Amino acid sequence: MAIVGAQDLWVAGSRLFFTRNSDGKFMDLGTIETANPTFTVETLECLDGDGGVQTTLAEEVTRIDELYSVVTKNISPTNKALMWLADPPQDFVQAATSQLGITHVAPQARATGTAAGGLIKLVDDDALATPIYNLSMHGCADDLAQTTNGAGEVTDMSASASTFTTSTDLSTDLTAAESVIVMPNSMANTANSRSYRMTNVSTKTITVTPAPVADESTITADLIYVANAQSGTIYEQDVDWDILSDARGIMRILEAGAILADDLDIWFTPTVLAGDRLILPQTASAILGTAYIYWGRGNNAQQTVRQFKASITPNATTFQITDFSNMTFNVKALSNPANTAEEFGRILYFVGNHPATA
Repeated sequence: MAIVGAQDLWVAGSRLFFTRNSDGKFMDLGTIETANPTFTVETLECLDGDGGVQTTLAEEVTRIDELYSVVTKNISPTNKALMWLADPPQDFVQAATSQLGITHVAPQARATGTAAGGLIKLVDDDALATPIYNLSMHGCADDLAQTTNGAGEVTDMSASASTFTTSTDLSTDLTAAESVIVMPNSMANTANSRSYRMTNVSTKTITVTPAPVADESTITADLIYVANAQSGTIYEQDVDWDILSDARGIMRILEAGAILADDLDIWFTPTVLAGDRLILPQTASAILGTAYIYWGRGNNAQQTVRQFKASITPNATTFQITDFSNMTFNVKALSNPANTAEEFGRILYFVGNHPATA
């Protein structure tokens, strides 16, 4: 028997775009699995029980919900803001301002009697102790009498000779086998900024270990040291402590080292960060806007859009290492009483020949 009437067979992919009411930006949620509507329908039935068997005389729809469970593999900042029910991403600024001797609580201070060793998350010295990321760490000390000695003290560094030159004669102030901290002021290679152990002090030349990673000339780098007449200890890098992760801003106290203090003074310099990097979870009570779900067939030779007023709520995330990670959102169609002609949006064939409606 011949087929009579419209035939429109779909092999379809889809894409979700969304205009968020709070900022008016039109966003593409990226690569998604094909979006499919789920309808929840509530009805009232008029039943007739004559004869002891109930039969349905009439039925009316009292409620209908149209919901899309949208799975996207695009873990973008705007999508993460949706997932964590947040306002749109906002600008984050981290300045490259050197932090000088910021006091941090040592791990052993948190549990009396424990051995030395543990981790410290580096933070700013503001009232909120803001965590710092992506930084260069320079040194660690305890009970230092003063935080800096002779601004611009180091003027040259030699990688081959394992030395640096100071602007003044420090031979009477410094003792070999102690550690000093060289700050990154005006350095061409900031990897030279770190803690060094002195092996010899002669007039304006200090021999150190390890060697600087590269030569520096005509610099004005601050030198942090404990003069012979002062109190305090500068701890040796890679012996008493080391850097677990510059990117994550984590230092490690080595168990075999000499650090036993409760509080440590730490010198570090953050890397400049800027841009819409910051998301503040659960700052949005609702995410409302207009959704556009596009279904494309035949390499987009035929396209259909479902456009509607919508709310987006987070459902779940799947971060994984064996496949591409994804996020799942619930996109619910809302009524729009202001548009009486299209209160529940529209479905429109807008590319390709639409099938006959017979």
